[in-house]
Amino acid sequence: MIELLLAFSVIVLLAIPLLWVFSRLPERQDEQPASDQVLDQSDQNKTIQTSRQKKILSFIRRGRLALKKGNFKAAEDYLYQVSGIDEQDDESLAALAQALYSQNKLEKARVVMERLVQQEPTSENLTFLGQLLFEIGQANEDREDMENSIMCYQVVLKQNPQDLEAKKKLAQTYLALGMQYETRLVYEQIFKEDLTDLEVGLFLANYYQEKDQLDKAEAYLASLFKIYSTDEDVASKYFSLLAERSKYDKIVKYRAFLDSEPSNKSFFLELLGRAYLHLRRFQEAIDYLELYCQIEPDPDGYFNLALAYYETGCEQQALEYIQSAVDLNSNNARYHYLMAQLLIQQEEFQKAQASLYRVLDLDEQNREARLDLERINNKLSTSSN
Repeated sequence: MIELLLAFSVIVLLAIPLLWVFSRLPERQDEQPASDQVLDQSDQNKTIQTSRQKKILSFIRRGRLALKKGNFKAAEDYLYQVSGIDEQDDESLAALAQALYSQNKLEKARVVMERLVQQEPTSENLTFLGQLLFEIGQANEDREDMENSIMCYQVVLKQNPQDLEAKKKLAQTYLALGMQYETRLVYEQIFKEDLTDLEVGLFLANYYQEKDQLDKAEAYLASLFKIYSTDEDVASKYFSLLAERSKYDKIVKYRAFLDSEPSNKSFFLELLGRAYLHLRRFQEAIDYLELYCQIEPDPDGYFNLALAYYETGCEQQALEYIQSAVDLNSNNARYHYLMAQLLIQQEEFQKAQASLYRVLDLDEQNREARLDLERINNKLSTSSN
């Protein structure tokens, strides 16, 4: 028993120094190495970034869907949240500007687009900003905004000289500012690239017609009529200009246009009748003018019809139609003079005398009427003696 106690005492004495040594050792750390900590932090950042990106994409998707459905206020709300998360997101800024524009919130859309253009000065963004500035300038009658709009389009055209949309919007702004010359220059560039542009072609034709450069005006209208041969507006402008230039032979070449049954059929009937009259093709003139006068009781139409009948020797029909013209308008010297000529042919000298007096009342410088009146007065004086 004593031996066991001694053995146990020896073990305890040996264990005490070991316990002391172990107590001096540093405690075991459960923490990860520094390199592992860096990796964990990176994973956390990635997770946050991924979550943030998902949130942005979700808002963009919802905003675009609302925009597509025409729910512009909802689109605005979603996309404003995106800009609150990430002010640099170009896609969401463009969609937000579109949502604001669709609600006619032009000033807010302008602020968004100006920020976007600073980040991404693309042709598309500059064109949209130019459109906003143009509309704001028009609404506020602010010339400066519209001039800034012009600068946007000019930058776009420096980037891409073939951008037709920017050219059209630039011309539109010039026109709104009353800059006809600049508008014409841009429109001529557009028309060279696109001969089918009806609006541009008509502007150029009108521009040159107003400037009395009728060759150019006719060339533009002829080019348009080749493409838009059934367009009434183009045809009426083209045929009217041809008539103004006395190119009646060209007008009658297009008589097939009537086969398309234009809504303003009377206009083209009168024009063709007048053209045939000037070409001395009297029977064809009568055919068209009679159809015209059935639709439109017009004093000029009756006058031309009377003239056509007079030239074919049908004095009685001519007299009936010139009387219709006078009944509708008794203040036209030409009508009374033709009436006088017809009455002279029928030897109705007293009636012819009255008509010639009426001519001179309306046109005292009419030399032919004065000479005719002198001859009739002499004839009546002789016959009375």
